[in-house]
Amino acid sequence: MKNIKQFLFLIVLLIINSCSKDAAQPDLENISAPSAINAKLTVKADNSGTVTIAPTGEGFTKFDVFFGDGTATPVVLAAGESIEHTYLEGNFQVKIIGTTLNGKTTEKLVPLAVTFFAPTDLVVTIAQIPNNSLGITVKAEAKFETGFIAIFFSSP
Repeated sequence: MKNIKQFLFLIVLLIINSCSKDAAQPDLENISAPSAINAKLTVKADNSGTVTIAPTGEGFTKFDVFFGDGTATPVVLAAGESIEHTYLEGNFQVKIIGTTLNGKTTEKLVPLAVTFFAPTDLVVTIAQIPNNSLGITVKAEAKFETGFIAIFFSSP
């Protein structure tokens, strides 16, 4: 009986010692603002204006990406995410805002230049429409073209 009491006492003692305080909540106010905010901008070389934006930084939980081309709503990205956006030709300021867990932010403007190649190797094909002596079809192709403007003249 004495051994059982000692054994129970030992178990109770072990249970009491194994209980510990819950881990203290982290102090979120001491988290510093994000640093080294930047973005890798990759312009697709096909005259489409497609740009891949991959934000980078330290100490952030999310990024807000403002495209700088008049698009009103920013895109929210998590760590490691990127976004594709289509631009017209020109110069833009992409704004990246990094936000920490406690809401502190750091902002960076990243310059972006989107330039298109001039069209080359223009080939124009003109063919008469069968059974229409006054009709023709015109087809144009060129490398790096994004569209054509056709102007037809008639003489009196």
